[in-house]
Amino acid sequence: MTTTEWITAPLNTSAAAFRSWGLGVSDALTALGFPKTADTGQVDWATVAAPSGTYPGYEIRYFDDSLHATAPIYFKIEYGSSSSTARCSLRFTFGPSTNGTGTITNNFAGTTTFAFDLTTATTATTYTNYASCFDLSGFILRGWGQAQPGMFWLERSRDLNGDPTSQGLVFGWKNGSSSANNEVNQRIIERSTGLSWLVRGANVFFPKSMRSASESLFDGSDYYLSPMIHLGSNGLWTSRLILGISLIDFSPAAEFTATLMGVSDTWLATGLSGFGSRFVTNDVTEDSYASAAMYWEA
Repeated sequence: MTTTEWITAPLNTSAAAFRSWGLGVSDALTALGFPKTADTGQVDWATVAAPSGTYPGYEIRYFDDSLHATAPIYFKIEYGSSSSTARCSLRFTFGPSTNGTGTITNNFAGTTTFAFDLTTATTATTYTNYASCFDLSGFILRGWGQAQPGMFWLERSRDLNGDPTSQGLVFGWKNGSSSANNEVNQRIIERSTGLSWLVRGANVFFPKSMRSASESLFDGSDYYLSPMIHLGSNGLWTSRLILGISLIDFSPAAEFTATLMGVSDTWLATGLSGFGSRFVTNDVTEDSYASAAMYWEA
């Protein structure tokens, strides 16, 4: 159970700017306890050049948890820019092993990689970033730079007690955007069956529509908090990293205590929208005031 925060600017206009935000993410993963492998060719943050619609540096890390010996998860994280050179972007690949020279082998979900922008803002203004992990079976990171910065999380499947299982993993991301309706995407990956599917939405189930700025989930004495739940082929998976909240109930970066699966912990309001029930309706305003909190117990 670890948290970390740091300050950087979302900028790719120079090597120094790129190194600053990329190293910030890298150091956060190290601080949370996700070690790098010995693969050759990994990024040197002292010398790497600025990206130009490319990913010039990568690292390969792994879940150093209780299931590593029997069901290892390695992830390759590439740092760079998307088709818009100025945008800070990350690209991920997942699998059970590496070849020692920078390639994930026997990739989960075939050879698919997943890329997204941490932000569409490009500014020398610095912002605070947040990252945490409940245990070494998953982590979450909230980015910076605009009203709706990017956020991503990677987590093993968990049973209804919140304990990690070897069944698979969930990779979720929300692109940085100026739009409150920018949706959450998640890739559900099963190790045992080889199946992988995209979920358009957060799988956070709110008790009512969240399309109004005044939609509170406070009943006069308690706040309603919605867990994140996934349906795997072996039953329901849960998350220890995310709770659904109403955007109006908690200001961005507000800390509060809540109980999930019988455990009382600290949570941090992300200030992000897009976590609502889009699976019910195509009305994008359904998501506008459905927010989330990230696990924040030190």
